[in-house]
Amino acid sequence: MLNPRQRQVINQANQHYEAGRLQLAQELCQSLFKGKRGPLEAWHLLGLIAMRREQTDLAIQCFQQCTKERPNDPQFPYLAGKMYAMSSRGEEAMPRYDWALSLDPKYIPAITWKAALLERQGKTQEARELIEPHINIDNPDAPPADPEMGHILARIEHAEKNDQTCVEICKREIDRPNQTKRLRQLLSFLMGRTYHRMKRYDEAFEAFELANSFQAEKFRFDAYERWLLDALEMFTGDQASNIPTASTGGESMVMIAGMPRSGTTLIETIIDAHPKAKGIGETADLDRVVVRLPLTLQVQEPYPQVVRNLDQPTANRLAAELDKTFASRAPGAELVINKHLQNWLQVGVMAKLMPRSRVVWIHRDPRDNCLGIYMQHFNPTTIGYAVDLESVARVHKLHMRIMRAWIERLDYPILEVPYESLVDDPEPWTRKIIEFCGLEWDDACLRFHESGRVALTHSYEQVRQPIYKGAIGRWKHYEKHLAPMLKELDRQG
Repeated sequence: MLNPRQRQVINQANQHYEAGRLQLAQELCQSLFKGKRGPLEAWHLLGLIAMRREQTDLAIQCFQQCTKERPNDPQFPYLAGKMYAMSSRGEEAMPRYDWALSLDPKYIPAITWKAALLERQGKTQEARELIEPHINIDNPDAPPADPEMGHILARIEHAEKNDQTCVEICKREIDRPNQTKRLRQLLSFLMGRTYHRMKRYDEAFEAFELANSFQAEKFRFDAYERWLLDALEMFTGDQASNIPTASTGGESMVMIAGMPRSGTTLIETIIDAHPKAKGIGETADLDRVVVRLPLTLQVQEPYPQVVRNLDQPTANRLAAELDKTFASRAPGAELVINKHLQNWLQVGVMAKLMPRSRVVWIHRDPRDNCLGIYMQHFNPTTIGYAVDLESVARVHKLHMRIMRAWIERLDYPILEVPYESLVDDPEPWTRKIIEFCGLEWDDACLRFHESGRVALTHSYEQVRQPIYKGAIGRWKHYEKHLAPMLKELDRQG
């Protein structure tokens, strides 16, 4: 039971949370803790805040603490499972959903998210059987028990190649009164990909335009470019030698760098098929270290300027913490693979705090890559450029420029892999990748699609198939719609 002061603080924190002032809300919640003890309401709200801030480990810790304090409440194992799923740890998510459903077999959020995970695992029939009792099949106009179920059902039809049914469900759910903007966007993207498979390319592009129209905020390319060039100068310019390099760190790590939709999941899945390697998806562990640097170093400077304050003991300590964190995500693995989408931005940090790690950089035809990004939903706080064809093209050019500079200026191992070459001749490139990773050859790496691995990224369907060439030259189907992108890609500078 909360005392009056605690209740007041929770109410204030909740107001900040609802208004999107997440840092203030988090600080208020944390003020109620004494050591590791605090009221259930504070743990719960702090977990929700951490979820929105993509602070995966903190959110899981909070919801697990809530489960200990209220073991018969299904929402807390469900929320922990949801966080595991969102961080590409589906094998840890499923038992939490099952735990929640053992407490309440009719708990709709757990049913919904378990079905979503089953669909991503390729178990579409199990997913269908789970949600259909909660969808009025005889009266499609009646809303499902959870709005997400309409999207999941459409994904099931898409996975089973029932394309016309998928399109009909998408249209119905998009037009449903009070449908959320997020679901309308996701359904529009799915409808576009389905039209693409049906070779109805004009209707597909119209659906992608609709999906991207739901994000109104304009991407600030100039600020993004300036920040990246400052980081490049910090780690490769005249003052780079003054920034200490950790004595050790990253020996067991391979970091995959690349633009979204460039083949990073394919690279991760190939290496993960090796019995001594384990992919951990897009965990943001390095990114969190970077974000916390001003606090760690107790200075007010932003990144990348804050790096000037790094000393040798702190570099060594952060390197050891990163090693420990990555190892904890893949117990027993000799090699751990991370494919966070921001990795290409942080190569300079990797060279300083993970000096014995390696980077595999994959890139592809910019026309296919930029279109692929435009055709998918991404978090606008990290991939804000995805909704605008010209912005996507500008960022792709910047990406190539920055990665070339990392390779030329850093004494740090980076393997460049052209996507088209890998797809055209998989075995020699796969052998080259495995050798670069320091592993002995294993034929399983050529049969990665047989591994049973579940990818919780946008490429989750492709990793269950052998390497295929279907995505090469996709842009040609949409050429008449791509003038802003093609003009920018052709422009010098």
